[in-house]
Amino acid sequence: MFSTRLSVKLALALAVCAPALAKPMQRDVVGYFWVPDNDSSPYWTLADHSDCLTAIAPTWLSYDASGKFNNNSDPRTLKFAKGRGLKVTPLVANSPFRADVARLIFADDAAVTRNVDLLLKTIAGLGADGINVDIEGVAPADRGLYNKFIEALCEAFHARKLVVTADLPAKTSDSPNADWAGFADYAFLGKHLDQLQLMCYDYHWSGGPAGPIAPIEWVRKVAEYAKSVAPKEKIIIGIPFYGYDWPPSGSANEVTGVRAQELLKTEGRKPEWDAEAQAHWLKYKDAAGVERTAYFEDSGSVSARLQVARETGVGGVSIWRLGDETPDFFGPLKRYRDGR
Repeated sequence: MFSTRLSVKLALALAVCAPALAKPMQRDVVGYFWVPDNDSSPYWTLADHSDCLTAIAPTWLSYDASGKFNNNSDPRTLKFAKGRGLKVTPLVANSPFRADVARLIFADDAAVTRNVDLLLKTIAGLGADGINVDIEGVAPADRGLYNKFIEALCEAFHARKLVVTADLPAKTSDSPNADWAGFADYAFLGKHLDQLQLMCYDYHWSGGPAGPIAPIEWVRKVAEYAKSVAPKEKIIIGIPFYGYDWPPSGSANEVTGVRAQELLKTEGRKPEWDAEAQAHWLKYKDAAGVERTAYFEDSGSVSARLQVARETGVGGVSIWRLGDETPDFFGPLKRYRDGR
């Protein structure tokens, strides 16, 4: 009798404690790894904060305007990242982001077969974990061609147990005729891709009027729409580590998290908080006396976007780009990655 009662009590105690003892599920955090000339910051970020990431997408592969394929991979970075337990999915882009350049990649069956084989051989040769497709500026009329290319790419890569992810324009409805985002068929792509990495930034862009580049409710609507047509665990919300600094007219300059803090220090001011957009901004006069408006990201705005990812239950987040941040970005990011 004593033994039976003890067993029952022990079972009840374990049932109560099990949720507390369970390890939080790790979420995906993908860092885009682009290294501009004379900028070593992405390497330092990777070295110091790899525990905040699950994968990197280095910008090593591209097709130029003539359709020529370029491979600028760095085996040392790949080895280092994999040694830190990160997946490596090299990014392949059309450079520049134009419809005619994109079309060269998947114009017909022969082009699809040729480029799928080329990319598979390249990724397998590197020993990477898969590929990140960053083909942008696709004409809405080429939506079917893009879908066919992605389907073929996924079939070939998955047969080799390699992943395929794609960077897609953010949108809140299908809008197949939209100039920039019309080609992105979330529903079809969600059946084939391992991740749909949604570029939830540039709502206000460098060539337009000043404003937040990732208003929080827009980000939420993008995530909600995406998970209504594709598996939510495949949805990745893109988070910017940059903003823009606009003059009264003309194009804006990019302003990274680092540059924003330097600007605030120079101006000796605190930024304004846009509560509706969940973003910071600043009006100031430059050295020539021209009034400028800067919207930028910091740990507060990054945290707000991470919270949207939690609340919508998507698979994770991606970051453009590693190296643009200040150190306080990584506390919130680490908590998110660790399932908290």
